[in-house]
Amino acid sequence: MINAFAGYGDYDSSFGFGNAQKLINMTAKYIALGIYMDDCREGFQYCHCPMDGIMVDKVTKLAGRLVDEGEEGLRASLENFAYKRPRAHDWAAKDEVRWSKLTLENRKPYEGFQEVVRALAEREGLSPLELDFCVWGSDGDER
Repeated sequence: MINAFAGYGDYDSSFGFGNAQKLINMTAKYIALGIYMDDCREGFQYCHCPMDGIMVDKVTKLAGRLVDEGEEGLRASLENFAYKRPRAHDWAAKDEVRWSKLTLENRKPYEGFQEVVRALAEREGLSPLELDFCVWGSDGDER
């Protein structure tokens, strides 16, 4: 998938792992939502949540708020890709968490993000794609 775009478009641009994961996960998301039926739900539970700047921010803040309120089960997963900002009193993604710049060799931030998403989704009885649907377009960090 990553090499499929080699040679097209601007030579300064690249289509890396981050771009590929977003394309595949967004496609799965819209297929799941477009033909969503209870009997399809089981198969889509294994799809990852699309990783983009909006979801990184919302997932980090939501999980951070829950950890700050005492939900220790999320702390280890959250600390894999985020840190607590002492002055801002909230959580932020680590600097290396740039979805569009991720590579196959450096996909640890992606895996950390998916770990937190899966923990949040399980907490709510949702699949990662369903969590994305509920959280991505929401106002604020409330569910």
